[in-house]
Amino acid sequence: MTLTRPVKIAILLFLIPTLIFSLAIPILINPLTRYVLESKLDTVNLYLANRAQSLNDMILDQVAQINYECQASDMSLIRDSKYYNRFIRMIAVVNKDGRSCSTVGFPLQLSDELKAYDLSSGFYMSTTPALFNTEKELLIYYQKEGNRIFWILDSSWQEEILKGDCINCFLLNFHYLSPSLNGLRMSRGNKEIAYQDHITTISYTIKEFDIQETLSVGKEFNQYLYYQLIYWGYPIALAIGILLSIFYLKFRNYKNSIQGLILKGIKDKQFIPYYQAILDSREERVIGYEILVRWCKGKEMVPPNEFVGPAEISGLIIQITNQIIRKVIADLEQFDVQQWVSINIVPAHIESGGLAETLEELNWPTTKQIHFEITERTPFINIENAGRALSHLMAKGYKFKIDDFGTGYGGYSYIQNLGISCIKIDKMFIDTIGTDDLKIKVLNSIILSAQEANIEIIAEGVERGDQVDYLATRAVYLIQGFIYSKPSPIEHILQN
Repeated sequence: MTLTRPVKIAILLFLIPTLIFSLAIPILINPLTRYVLESKLDTVNLYLANRAQSLNDMILDQVAQINYECQASDMSLIRDSKYYNRFIRMIAVVNKDGRSCSTVGFPLQLSDELKAYDLSSGFYMSTTPALFNTEKELLIYYQKEGNRIFWILDSSWQEEILKGDCINCFLLNFHYLSPSLNGLRMSRGNKEIAYQDHITTISYTIKEFDIQETLSVGKEFNQYLYYQLIYWGYPIALAIGILLSIFYLKFRNYKNSIQGLILKGIKDKQFIPYYQAILDSREERVIGYEILVRWCKGKEMVPPNEFVGPAEISGLIIQITNQIIRKVIADLEQFDVQQWVSINIVPAHIESGGLAETLEELNWPTTKQIHFEITERTPFINIENAGRALSHLMAKGYKFKIDDFGTGYGGYSYIQNLGISCIKIDKMFIDTIGTDDLKIKVLNSIILSAQEANIEIIAEGVERGDQVDYLATRAVYLIQGFIYSKPSPIEHILQN
């Protein structure tokens, strides 16, 4: 099976996002890694800041109340839930007499071999021993007159913050820079990362605590990130590819639809005016022309019945008409000033104010030579608004006719409410002349009613001499049709 060019393009558009994403994966790894590290370190710092504030308030409060007697008041104090919280693993008291109590309910002692770092004002920092490759925990104690109270800080927060979905992916090192702490270091997370090649590291110094943090990731995180990119990236890339393909096919179908082709024709100015003469049959003298729009699509001339209806439905007929108006105004310079041209206009063009705007932009051109024929295929929405718009244009000198009178909306109501002074009788009625078609009575009625109301009449679609004669017997002399003239471009009109 041979694939058509549009199908090939759609397939290519479907594949391009996936191909681009595949090529981008190595490029994305580094910036995404740094982004995750920075976000993770921000989370760590926020947690540590909250912990530091809570611990500071809690420890100072307990130090102020402790009696170092390990009686009921001391046990109540150290086991109070507002002190014995998620930041604390254990609290213990050892008085100068060696008596001890703790939150676990039995005595605890501090080893004399414990290496302590002076924090000033009686406070010291140390760590629990790292036995059997377990992690050290931070220990803070306060000493006064041989009495001690100490707090072992809970390090389980690392499970919550460091691990998450990516297990064993992070290594967080704390380096205490203060000389009084003599380079105290602590690590959290996967310590094997420190011995790996090609690790990624970011550092941050907490100046108020004089602590340098270093967060590192290695192969575990790289694998995790790679799989996450695959897991999320390819479905998203495929979805984008599907959307691109659908958009392309819909856009192509739209461009190839009659509406899309009309829009392109407007853009390329393919719509041109053809002129069909209107004569006074008594003298066979040309008094004016109806402008009939033609679509010159390359070397092809598209029939009006293929585009006028869709253009009216889509509203594009207004843009076409505006182009025609501009071209006709340019052509009028080559016509006899006594001759006029009549341009078809849809009700919406008048009612919206668009026609007035176009004419105003053109500085209200040649008002005596430009007439407009209101088509009846669509009605006016608001007859009062239409009347005001028409009155404004008529005051400028423009004349309006009803095109194809009797075949669509409006009819006599337009004459009564809009001040129309000219009608054009449709070919459908003219064709009944010389036949026994009942519509001949409608034709005669239209002629009689219009003449009684002093309405000018133009007969359209006249093709035979007997039709001209019949109309003349009823005082209808303004004739438009193939018997005198076919629609022609301006060049042909000027030659003849």
